[in-house]
Amino acid sequence: MILECEDQVVSEQAIEAEVIEALAGMNEKKCDYVILSKNEESFMQAAGTTIEYREGEQQYHCEESIVDIQRAFIFYLNEDDAYLKMFDWQPIETSESKASIIAIMLFIIATTAYAIYATLIA
Repeated sequence: MILECEDQVVSEQAIEAEVIEALAGMNEKKCDYVILSKNEESFMQAAGTTIEYREGEQQYHCEESIVDIQRAFIFYLNEDDAYLKMFDWQPIETSESKASIIAIMLFIIATTAYAIYATLIA
């Protein structure tokens, strides 16, 4: 997995010690955020006490202690899904899901408007 501290790649094949060091650097204000990624669609990131993860189109976040964030990163690095059960993850609405909701609402409005129009001219 790729480990980044802000916009700098720390490692292309991260190991636990590097992840721990990067998160410690974030805690010591040496960098603002840390990202551990499998690819562009699958990653875990943290800034302060906020942690997020994304798998495909779904992204989640929560507020946790630095110690728990470190544990979650290590689970993620080792491809252990235990991090999923550690926290009360809350979904983040992405622009794609908002666009889908807007498209559905516009379809409903258009269908309703047509039904009203058809009733009035009949």
